[in-house]
Amino acid sequence: RGAAALGRLGARNAARFPTRSLLTASLLAAAAFLLVAVESFRRAPGRDFLDPAGGSGGFNLVAESDVPIFQRFDAGDGQADLEQGLQRAFGGTNTDPRFRAAKVEIDALAPGPDGTPNVFPLKLRAGDDASCLNLFQAGRPRLLGVPDNLIARGGFQFSDTETATPEEKANPWLLLRKPTPSGAVPVVVEQNTAMWMLKVAVGGEVTVPDGDGRDTKLRIVGTLVDSPFQSELLMADDAFRKLYPNDAGDRVFLIRAPAGHEAAVAKALDIGLRSYGFRATPTRDKVAAYQAVVGAYLSTFQVLGGLGLLLGVFGLAVVILRGVWERLAELALLRAFGYRTRALQVLVLAENALLLVIGLGAGVVTALASVAPHVAGGAAVPWVRLAALLGAALVVGLVVAAVATAGILRVPLVPALRRE
Repeated sequence: RGAAALGRLGARNAARFPTRSLLTASLLAAAAFLLVAVESFRRAPGRDFLDPAGGSGGFNLVAESDVPIFQRFDAGDGQADLEQGLQRAFGGTNTDPRFRAAKVEIDALAPGPDGTPNVFPLKLRAGDDASCLNLFQAGRPRLLGVPDNLIARGGFQFSDTETATPEEKANPWLLLRKPTPSGAVPVVVEQNTAMWMLKVAVGGEVTVPDGDGRDTKLRIVGTLVDSPFQSELLMADDAFRKLYPNDAGDRVFLIRAPAGHEAAVAKALDIGLRSYGFRATPTRDKVAAYQAVVGAYLSTFQVLGGLGLLLGVFGLAVVILRGVWERLAELALLRAFGYRTRALQVLVLAENALLLVIGLGAGVVTALASVAPHVAGGAAVPWVRLAALLGAALVVGLVVAAVATAGILRVPLVPALRRE
C-alpha cells in the first residue's frame, strides 16, 4: 500500500523494455556529462585575486608601451618627464586643477618608506600572442624579463612548479635563477597558455629564436593561475639580457595603485606617457577579458549539451506516451481492481523518474571523475550553479513526464478490458 509500494512497482517496470530504458538514460547521461564537465572549467577572478598570493600578485594595474621607456616614472627624472607630459596635455601649466589631480595620483606610486617599489618594469621581446585571444599557435611567443626585485618579492598564484627546497616552495620565482638539467632557460607561463596553446606541461620545453636567430630551449618550471601574463613567457632579467642584448628599455609594467584609484592612476599615466604609446589596464579587467573568451567557447559547448538534455527530456516524454499506449489494457485492469487514476500516474512517473535520475546521476559522476585532475590543480567547481542546472533539468523532466501521463490514463475502461 501507499506511494512507496507504487514506486517500487514502477521501478521494476523500467526493466520491461531494457533497450529503450538504456537508450533514454544514456542520452540524458551524455548531456549531463557535457554540462557538468564544461561548467567546471568556467572561471572568474576570485575574491583573493588582488592579494599578493592571488592571481594578480597584488598588482591592480598592468601597462604596456609601444616604445621602450628607459627611466623609472615613479621617481627621479622619469617622474619629472611624466609631469612634463601632463603639463603639455593640460595647457602647459602646473596650475591647472586637472594637472594637480593627476599629480596626486602619480605621487602615490612613489616607493614606500621601506623602499619597496609600487612599479616593477619588465623587458619585452615582441612576438606572437600565446593567449586564447590568438586563434593560431604561437610559433614565437612574447617573452618578458623579470627583474631581480620582483623575483625576490615573490607573489602570484602558482598551479604547478618544479620546486624542491623550502625556499623555492615559499617563492617559486626563485626557479628562474636555478640552472636546469638540460641547460634550457627556465621560464614561467600561465597554466592555460601552457596547456592549450603551447601544449606542454611543467618540465616540458619550447624552442624560440634568440637575438641572433639561433634556436634556444626554454624549460617551463612553473605555471601561473589567473595571471595577467597569459600571452607571454617569463624569464629572469639576466637570461633575457643574454638572449636579447639589443632589446633595451622596459615596455611592460606591473603597478600597485591605491585601492579605488586604479582608473585615475591609469588615466594619468596614459596622458602623461602618451608619447610612448602607454596603456594601463586594470589586471582584473585584463584577466576577465581572457576568461570571457574561454567562457564563449564553454557556452557554445554548453548549448550543445543543453540541446542534448532537452532532446533527452522530450525523448523521455515520447517513451512515456508509447509505454502507456502499449499498456492500456494492463492499466485498465488495474483500474478495475480499484487503483485510482492518480495512483496509476504515480506508477508511471516512478518508472520514468528512475530513468531520469539514473541518467543524470551517471552523467554527473563520470563528469566529476573526468575533471578531477583539473580540480586537483586548484580549480573550483561551481557547485551552486551546477546544482541549479541539474535541479532545473530534473524538475523539467518530471513536469514533462507528468504532463505526458495526465490525459492518457483517462481512457475508457470497458474497451481496454475487452482487448485484454
